[in-house]
Amino acid sequence: MSEQRQKRRRTESGAVDASLDAPSGPIIQPVSDDQLRAVDLLNKLEHKELSLILKSVFLINEASAKIFLQQSTKFKTCVKWKKMWTVNNIGTAVTISQRPKGVSLEDTPIFEYNSFTTRTKGPSPNLHLFKINSRLMTDVKEYKVAKLSEISPYQKREVEVEKDVKVLLTNVEGKIYATAHKCTHYGAPLINGVLNSDGRIVCPWHGACFNVKTGDIEDAPALDALPTFQVRIDGDDIYVTASAETLKKGRRPPTCKSKGGESNEKVVIVGAGASGLAAAEGLREFGFGGKITLLGAEPHLPIDRTKLSKALPTDISKIQWRDEAFFKDLNIEVKPSTQVVSVDKSAKSVKTANGDVVNYDRLILAAGSKAKRLPMDGFKLKNVFVMRTVEDVKKITEARDAEGGKKNIVIVGSSFIGMETATALAKDHNVTIIGQDPVPLKPILGEKIGKFLQDLQEGNGVKFHMEAKIKDAYPSEKDSSLAGGILLEDGTKIPADFIVLGVGVAPDTEFLKNSGFSLEKDGGVSVDEYLRVKGEENIYAVGDIAHFPYMGHSGGANGQPLRIEHWNVAQNHGRTAALHISGKPQPFTNVPIFWSAQGLQLRYCGNTVNGYDDIVIQGSMEDKKFAAFYTKGEEVQAVFSVQYDPAVTKSSELMRVGQMPKKSQLAEMDIKNAPLTKPLV
Repeated sequence: MSEQRQKRRRTESGAVDASLDAPSGPIIQPVSDDQLRAVDLLNKLEHKELSLILKSVFLINEASAKIFLQQSTKFKTCVKWKKMWTVNNIGTAVTISQRPKGVSLEDTPIFEYNSFTTRTKGPSPNLHLFKINSRLMTDVKEYKVAKLSEISPYQKREVEVEKDVKVLLTNVEGKIYATAHKCTHYGAPLINGVLNSDGRIVCPWHGACFNVKTGDIEDAPALDALPTFQVRIDGDDIYVTASAETLKKGRRPPTCKSKGGESNEKVVIVGAGASGLAAAEGLREFGFGGKITLLGAEPHLPIDRTKLSKALPTDISKIQWRDEAFFKDLNIEVKPSTQVVSVDKSAKSVKTANGDVVNYDRLILAAGSKAKRLPMDGFKLKNVFVMRTVEDVKKITEARDAEGGKKNIVIVGSSFIGMETATALAKDHNVTIIGQDPVPLKPILGEKIGKFLQDLQEGNGVKFHMEAKIKDAYPSEKDSSLAGGILLEDGTKIPADFIVLGVGVAPDTEFLKNSGFSLEKDGGVSVDEYLRVKGEENIYAVGDIAHFPYMGHSGGANGQPLRIEHWNVAQNHGRTAALHISGKPQPFTNVPIFWSAQGLQLRYCGNTVNGYDDIVIQGSMEDKKFAAFYTKGEEVQAVFSVQYDPAVTKSSELMRVGQMPKKSQLAEMDIKNAPLTKPLV
């Protein structure tokens, strides 16, 4: 056997022979003192063959070399290097036999983590790939950013590393961490968020949660994680090492422990909304290695549906969460325009409208809701619309922009959808809202807050007909196929160029009725604390369709069944189901959070399923900056705020850990400004 062949055999069996995979000398000679220092550092590596590859493939600097040395010392004793080679002329890859425990290499500016499994030939059935990115390495800098004495335990500070480039520093248990400074959801400044003693930071706007130690997502609605940066302490000085590109991006995809191909188990997800997308991504994030199929009824990839009623967007690309490349990379099969019509539980399959049969081992029902319509004949006319899909928004905006200038628009329903749609249309048109309650949103927010929101809308020119009973929509005199307005039972006629129905939604579960499922009166599906359908071991129901045991706060939640139509809840449902399927079961105990935009920013957390007997106000309703605490006895059930961040996200965390102040304590403190007297645990 030739010497070269013997070398190759030794390499395939696990012994490294760098001469097969790396040049014998540097391709690029170091040209600066910084690069010379970097080479000197890399010469200290015990893995001489790896040092050779690092030096020969790309130009580096001292800061990146220091990071590599720091990280390599963490894993060199527990990982056996298998092989090194260049990848697409981009960088260097190192295949290792196991992912080192407690080492977060993918969060450094140098390492980009990718996982691959049985598709790789070799002695190990589960290999991991770390791609060392040469472009990032040459972009790394170390910044002196702050004094250690200036950041007390459980405090945070936003620091500027370069002009208009910032980093968030946090002190958790006496250790300093550095992350991107903005939430990856909508860009809220995390300096205004809530930091917990376990390193959990909560966005002040919509309740997204991240771990400052790893950057990982802990709660919806954010889909991308925070990048973290290397921190070095020298005396009282804090230094942060980061690449300019990573600082600019301010986000990274979630770290996925699997990209599929490791098992034959099949998970089918029916519905590509908030809960379906979160379940699909969560499965990969939590290590599920089987096949994932995401079936969506709409003709596009998952979108941010919350923006539809707030901004009336029609460009899919501006509200689409992920592109095709993202799903391909995670080995998630997405099938838009796929309506499921039935489930065969005995055969473990679902049938689609075009006759296809898709088999599953685990099934996640994430079908979401469908917009309700009114039964009267007049509401079947062509210019009567609902607000649920992008196609609905296109119809509304086409009617809005049709010839004729300012339009008369009637919105039926004073729900959040109706009120948000009114806000989006009222600037340039005449908008009238018809509601059946004394004030908008009274069943959820009470009369006092509902009247505040009505006054707010009226200040923007919106007219209201409340406690109204609708007889029908009447046809237009010019075109009988179009509605000309709405007739109330008292004879009042309200003219309209078009009508938008915001009369609620219902679980989209028609396809389950003849499939052996027991549905609740509203069409929902009863589940346990892990989102498993009751009586089923391998079927889950998440999001708008799920009746789940509510344990969302410490003020009286006792597991009573509840169905909540919140985006945040839907995403966290999907993640909970994914955790259970991935063998990491955690019961759903999240505090519900939702938000609305009606000229001002509105937030809400908790739930009043147990009722409430009083509302305590902090701040000033007159100044339109306040928080409202819904209490029952001494217990706070829910919190609503207007322009009063982070009152709601702070309250949600206090509820989560059982430290929410009692009603009698609220008079002595401002939940927004009062510092936590003890760390949250």
